[in-house]
Amino acid sequence: IGILYDIGCNIKKGIEKHNQFVEEHSQDLLIFGTSLFHSYVHEWYCQLEYNP
Repeated sequence: IGILYDIGCNIKKGIEKHNQFVEEHSQDLLIFGTSLFHSYVHEWYCQLEYNP
């Protein structure tokens, strides 16, 4: 499941915190990404981790 969201870096933390999509997450079936704009104006980590 690919989730492209403006704040994909934050939504991933929320999904993990609230134990949503547990089976998909444990099997590495979730992929998170952010828009190009967000990844370049946010933290360096976001650029590396979430820029598709």
